Amino acid sequence: MSDTETISIAPTTGILESWAKQNLKWAIVLGELIDNSLDSQATSIAIEFTRDAMVVTDNGKGCKHPAVIVQPGAHEETGSKGLGRYGIGAKHAMVWVGGTRSVVEIKTVHEHVSRTLLCPWREVANNGWRIQKPVEAVTDKGSGTVIRVSPLKTDPPHGQDWKFLLSQLGYLYSIALKRGAEIRLKRPRTKGTAWDELERWRLPEFDGDVVDTRISVGGREARVHVGVVKEGVSNPRSGFTYYYSFRVIEQQSANGCGEYSSTRICGVVELIGKSWELATNKDAIGETQRKHLYDEVLRVARPVLERAHARGSELAIRGLEERISQHLNTALENRRRAKAKRRPPKNHDGTVPSGDGTKKHTKAENEQSGDTFDSRHSVVGQAKDEPATQAWRVLYASLGTEQPLRIGEVKHLQIHLNQDHPFVSALQRTADERVSSTLALCLLASSGFRESGKRQLSIVTPVPEGVNAELYALFHDMALP
Repeated sequence: MSDTETISIAPTTGILESWAKQNLKWAIVLGELIDNSLDSQATSIAIEFTRDAMVVTDNGKGCKHPAVIVQPGAHEETGSKGLGRYGIGAKHAMVWVGGTRSVVEIKTVHEHVSRTLLCPWREVANNGWRIQKPVEAVTDKGSGTVIRVSPLKTDPPHGQDWKFLLSQLGYLYSIALKRGAEIRLKRPRTKGTAWDELERWRLPEFDGDVVDTRISVGGREARVHVGVVKEGVSNPRSGFTYYYSFRVIEQQSANGCGEYSSTRICGVVELIGKSWELATNKDAIGETQRKHLYDEVLRVARPVLERAHARGSELAIRGLEERISQHLNTALENRRRAKAKRRPPKNHDGTVPSGDGTKKHTKAENEQSGDTFDSRHSVVGQAKDEPATQAWRVLYASLGTEQPLRIGEVKHLQIHLNQDHPFVSALQRTADERVSSTLALCLLASSGFRESGKRQLSIVTPVPEGVNAELYALFHDMALP
C-alpha cells in the first residue's frame, strides 16, 4: 500500500498490549462507546453481542473522519468538547473487548456520504501503524454509525452480572434516558428481538420540602435538587449524584457530607455548561473545582441535611430499641425455660422422687442465683473470650463499678449513647449497631430487666454531663449493692 492510500494512526509503542491486558469493567467499556454516540447527538443506541462479535449502532451525526475512532489520542471535531476527551477512549475499549488480533469495522454516514473503514489491529501494528483510507460513497441514507468488533476476547456478562450491568448503565445514563435517549442491549444467543432497554434511575419519594436551587462556583453554574427520603422507601443511592452533560460523573456518599449522615437524603447536582473540568478517568470532578463545589452544595443543602440527620438518628434509635427488646425477650424466655428444667420433677402426691436425678448446678449458676448477678458470667454468652463478655466488663468499668448488680424490679431503664465518645464515633463510622445492641443487651440482662407487654426501654442522647462512657444506664427503682 502506498502512503497516498493509507493513513497513519501511530500510537505509543506497546499500547495495544497494554490496552488488552488492563483490568476493566464492562460498565466502563460500554460507557465509552455510549459516550461517543451521545456526543454525536444520537437518540437511539443499540449494543448487540453475537457469538463472536459486538456491534454498536447509533443514529447520531456520523463521522467525517472515521480514522479518529481508532486513532489513539485523536478526537472527532464534533465531539472534541464533549465527554470523549475524557476517559479511556473508544479505541481502548474496543481493544479490551476484542484483543490485539481483532478487527474493527466502522460504517458511518455523515452529510449523505457513507464511509467504511477496516482496522485489523495486529496487521496495522505490523505495517507501521498505517491503515487504508475509508471507502466513500454518496448515499441517501440517514446519518449514523455502526461499529463491529470481532472476534471477542472477553466474554460478555451473563445471568446476575448482566442484570447488574443494566442497572449500572441505567444509573449512569439516567439523565440521557430522561431526556428521551433510547439505549438497549442484546445478550449473545438471545432468540428473536429480545432486547433489554435501560431503565433510568429515579429519585426516591421525598418527605417534606426539598431544596431546588442554582448555585455558582467560580463563574460556573450548577443545579441542586435534594430532599429527605420518605420513611420506608428504599434509598440505595444515598447522598448526592453529580451529572455532567448526559451522564453521572460521581456519587458523593455520607463521607462527603461533613458531620451529617446522608443515609436518609438523596439528591442530584447537575453541572451546567461545558466549562467544568473532569478527572482523567471521567469518574470525578476536576480536583481544582471539586472542593469549592462540595462546600457550596453542602451550604445550600444544610436545612435538608439537618432534618435528614435528625430523622436518621431517630430511626436508628427506634430500630435499636426494637432489636434490643426482641433479643432481651428471647434471652429472658431462654432463662425461664432453663430454670424450669432445673426444677426437680414431682410425684402425683407432690413429693420429690428419691435418687440423684436432680441436676447439679454449676458454679456460675449458683453465683447467679438469689438477688445478685456476677458480671463474669453472661446470660448472653458465658465464654470468657466472647466479645460480649469482654465488652460487658468494659461497660461495668465505664459505669464506675466492678461490683455485682443486685437484681431488683426495674420499671424503666434508659440507655444513653454518648455520641462524643471515641468508641461511639467509631461505631457510627462503621455503622456497626450490633455492637451497641450487644452492650445494651448485656447491661439489661444483668439488671434483671423485665418486659411486661409494653416498651420499657428507651435510648436517649446525649449522656448526662460529666459522664465519660460509651453507654450510660439510668436505673429507676433499682437497688445497687
